[in-house]
Amino acid sequence: MEKRRSGLLPLILLMTCAVGLVLAYGYTKRSSQFGRRSEENVRAENMATRAIQDISQKAQHGQTLTYNEFGVLTHFAESSSMRIRVQALAALFYVKGSDQVKLAADIARRKLTDPEHAVRMYAVTALSRMGAPDARQVAKRMLNDPSVDVRSAAQNVIDFGD
Repeated sequence: MEKRRSGLLPLILLMTCAVGLVLAYGYTKRSSQFGRRSEENVRAENMATRAIQDISQKAQHGQTLTYNEFGVLTHFAESSSMRIRVQALAALFYVKGSDQVKLAADIARRKLTDPEHAVRMYAVTALSRMGAPDARQVAKRMLNDPSVDVRSAAQNVIDFGD
């Protein structure tokens, strides 16, 4: 039991740092008077990317995510960075456990109206990969999306289920 706790500590520390950096990113984004903003944005995105990758790898190995890990993905799915939103949606492809899959599908459905086409593309694909019962129906609606990439992803869901 003690070994398990000590293994969680680095992950919790990493997630805490990533969330802190994302919050700092939001603060620095509002204060555009400093030229270092873009450097800080890059650092915050890199930390978020590492946290998402660690959580995604755990999910890819068939492990159910903890409440905190799933919360980190939920938080990053709402990031102001398109790149981070896409990575969070991609990590949700691998979520296991019926409750987490339902919540992940809800997140993906909300992202179907994202202003960025890449996020919408990953959202429609995520619904299919998670096995959401409405994935094909949603994909049919997304065939009217202004982006050819989103329409292509939707057509793949309809044709191949992914």
